Amino acid sequence: MGRHFEVRAAAMAKTSAANAKLYSRHSKEIYMAAKAGEPDPSMNQALKKTIEKAKASLVKKAQENRITIDSLKKDYEIAEITVKQLENQLASTEAKVLAGIATYADVIKLKNNIESAKNNLISIKNNENKTRKELLIMTGWRQDASAEITDLPLLNIDEINQLSISNDSIKAIENNYDLKILKRKLENANENKTIGTLENEIKTQKETVLTSVNTSFNELQTKVMSYEYSQNQFNTQKQSHSLNKRKYNLGLCSLNELKDSEITLKNAELTLEKTKIELFKAYENYKTIVNGLI
Repeated sequence: MGRHFEVRAAAMAKTSAANAKLYSRHSKEIYMAAKAGEPDPSMNQALKKTIEKAKASLVKKAQENRITIDSLKKDYEIAEITVKQLENQLASTEAKVLAGIATYADVIKLKNNIESAKNNLISIKNNENKTRKELLIMTGWRQDASAEITDLPLLNIDEINQLSISNDSIKAIENNYDLKILKRKLENANENKTIGTLENEIKTQKETVLTSVNTSFNELQTKVMSYEYSQNQFNTQKQSHSLNKRKYNLGLCSLNELKDSEITLKNAELTLEKTKIELFKAYENYKTIVNGLI
């Protein structure tokens, strides 16, 4: 066994610890629901709804992690472009120092900026790996497994534009897990004090649901506008780069200017992809609230 056994044992221990942390809150809620009534979900509707809520919450968290992985990948690519731009500036500044039109202070400043940008790359990659491990654990894999993570579904902008917040608010009230649990508890309550407390909790929860739907809908509309703006910026940069290529072929644009144009276009493309992921995330969050989770 030796070293290999120790490594596997350590990996399993880490996975078990992560699982325990992940499921502890839901386990407590299920335990409390079971303790308050029958331990059989078929005989205890509050327990049944609590279990359903726990399952839905874990699915939601897994979806969030999956989206976050793609978002961090785009962050990494954008950060790589930043490093490349700074390195180009450094090369240009060092040449200017030799020509006497820049100082070593400028060079040092750029080197520090490059170091910070590279540290940012490391941080993003660490966050991506951490999120990936958590997703693997949630879906039943070991955190060190080499599982393939497939692409996100296509985003349907038309579907988002056809949303009705009034209809969705009604659905959110009907579907909310916490409201269902509270209503089941109210049905089984036989003390006036308990009944009054539950009725107040139901009223408060309905207000919370409506507020969440409204907030999420507004956030979704903001992401739609950000996506449309990024799309326009990308189209503008695409046209600009096409013009710069023609200028370069005619000798009206330098190679450095053309390279800068390429980098700007790539940055605009990545920003568009990033805002698309953020829009997808906002839409999934909105749907989750409408389907019963806050």
